[in-house]
Order: sequence, then structure tokens, then C-alpha cells
Amino acid sequence: MVVIGVDSSTRNLNLGIYSEKVSIGRKFDTFRAHVEKIDYYLEELLKDAGMEITDIDAFCVTNGPGSYSGLRVGSAFVKGMMFERELDFISISTVYVMAFHYRESNEKIGVVYDIKHDRLVFADNREFKEIIIDEDNVGEISWDSYKLIGNGIKLLEENFGIEGLNILRDGILEPGGEDVAYAGYLAIKSGQKEDIVHFEPRYFK
Repeated sequence: MVVIGVDSSTRNLNLGIYSEKVSIGRKFDTFRAHVEKIDYYLEELLKDAGMEITDIDAFCVTNGPGSYSGLRVGSAFVKGMMFERELDFISISTVYVMAFHYRESNEKIGVVYDIKHDRLVFADNREFKEIIIDEDNVGEISWDSYKLIGNGIKLLEENFGIEGLNILRDGILEPGGEDVAYAGYLAIKSGQKEDIVHFEPRYFK
């Protein structure tokens, strides 16, 4: 099974391919111009992997949090690619994929993603469970037990007054396309699938 991973939650476009024989990912700095370039970049990635469009069996996209306009471009692209094709589809959380990147690490890695209005989304590389954090429950997490990544670190420090945070200085800043593709591959192999027709990215109000 060949799965294409698509993340358009940031200013960059992250694409990946995962199969039993190939695992590849690339980041494209598109300055948010995803809609004009995503077709071209996918063709380039497939060429690098020695594949063609007809080799694709499934798509996995990140469903948020992130730039809502960017996420909608990714989902619209996949909908177009799947039109009149019998392909599988799954969507996956942005923070889940970032935590998934550290699935084999011996260290506890926590991902914190700012969703505005003094809230953030948290997930770690142990349970991979997405939690909405605000002023009411921020004290329930043992922050000093994690090495943290993500754009929510500033919110923890300045708005919630959490001191002494252990920051993973060389941590990833966004989901990688290869991780999206592999996480999607595992989800689909386990029987998880979604209907692309009714899919929309999540909007955190």
C-alpha cells in the first residue's frame, strides 16, 4: 500500500510517501502559496520515489490545529486527487504527528500548539492523546517531566506563568510529510478510514 502524506498547516508544505518499500518526505517553502504549487511538488516527490500517480493507494492529511486556510488547501487538493478514484483516506492531528515523530525516543517529549484565546493543544510521545489546555487544567500536567516542542511554549511561560520549562532546542517545528504518510499507513492498515466527501479540517475557535 502506497500512502501520500500531506501537511499544509504552516507556511511550508510537507509531503511524504510511505509504503512497504519506500519512505520519503520533503519540505517545500511555499510562503503559503500551497494552492499554486502542491500539484507540482507532489509530481516531483513521486518522481524521486520512482512512482507515478497511479501507484497511490491512499492519502493522509493533517486536520489541525494550524493555519485553517492552509489546511483547507491540503484537504481540497486531496479531494480533487481522489475524485472518481477508489482510494482510502484518513486525517490525523497535527500535534499527534509531531509527537509521533518521537515515538522511538527514550525521552518524554511533549508537543504544545497555540490555538489562541489562551489555549493550546498538548500531546506527548507516550499516549499520543490530544488534550486542550487552558487556565483551568494547565496545572494538571507535570510540565517538568517533559522536553517540550511547539509554538505553545511562549504561552505556557508568559500567559500561564509556568517556569523552568525544559525545551528541546533542536526539536521539529512542524509535522513532516514522511511522518504523516507513515502514521496514515498504520491507521489505515488497522482499519481506520474516513469519507473524504464530508471531511473538513478542524477549526479551533
